[in-house]
Amino acid sequence: LALAYMEAGDFDKARNEITKLMAKCPSIGAFHIAAGKIEQRANQYAAAVPHFARAYELDPEGRAAVYNYVNGLLLVDRAREAKELLSNWGLSERRDPRFYKLMADAQTRLGDDSSAHGALAEYYYSVGEVPYAAEQLRIARDSPGLSNYQRQKIVARLEEVEGDLQRMMDE
Repeated sequence: LALAYMEAGDFDKARNEITKLMAKCPSIGAFHIAAGKIEQRANQYAAAVPHFARAYELDPEGRAAVYNYVNGLLLVDRAREAKELLSNWGLSERRDPRFYKLMADAQTRLGDDSSAHGALAEYYYSVGEVPYAAEQLRIARDSPGLSNYQRQKIVARLEEVEGDLQRMMDE
């Protein structure tokens, strides 16, 4: 019912319903996520963050809790916290397209363009858009101010992606 009110744009009724649910069952993270989404839809981004933070506290390993919290942090210009949260959570087996997209957004907001292009490359690679992945890595490689280590890491990944691209073209 709370989500239906949200969709209808009646945010006061939506808040009322979700507040009742959170009072009855305060340990259900999905209710806190829903409360955060209601606030976001109402353009109350700062009010959404504590709800997402609570959902994350309840389920720090949960993809929905992490991604909603990170997105909330980005919407209130807390990109450094968002990046740290993703970096600590994002073990390689957890990384999916949304992870890379959120990381790219955080890095862009922090002014780390080469890393943002690297994250976008991984996003494109993860959704099967290998040519776009290679292009993002080329942009990252040509970014000014890279250390020799950063450039070598990007070049090595670019070689892997270009190899995959070549194999795809040969098939």
